[in-house]
Amino acid sequence: MDIYDVLNQLEDALLEYIKMNAIDNLDFRQGEDLTQSIAYIYDKKGAYLSVLLGENGDPNFLKKVKALLLPVLTDTLGLAEQEIHTSYIFEFATSGILAVVTHWYNHGKDLPTQELAELVRSMMIGGVLPMIQKYSTES
Repeated sequence: MDIYDVLNQLEDALLEYIKMNAIDNLDFRQGEDLTQSIAYIYDKKGAYLSVLLGENGDPNFLKKVKALLLPVLTDTLGLAEQEIHTSYIFEFATSGILAVVTHWYNHGKDLPTQELAELVRSMMIGGVLPMIQKYSTES
């Protein structure tokens, strides 16, 4: 067995963990969102995920994570995968969420999980400009 076999086994185990512990239990009706679920996964498996999804990570693993998320989000949000705009919406949302949660983890989880989720939700719903205005020192 070589290092690539070990890496593939680790990635497969992480994908299964993500599916079982975040995606299968995600309930938008109860106010849960993807950010909270991913933050939960980072709490448990962050050492591995921060390497695989970080700056020098494995782009193929990121593609696998997104492929795992796509059907869940399109079904839950009522988006048609065949609709051309869906791929752009999905790419923007998942890339943003994964980058923010990775940043949060790499900075010692310096915000409470709920506050992180609310921040991301606010940026997704209202855009970034209101958050810039809210936290700007130029008030």
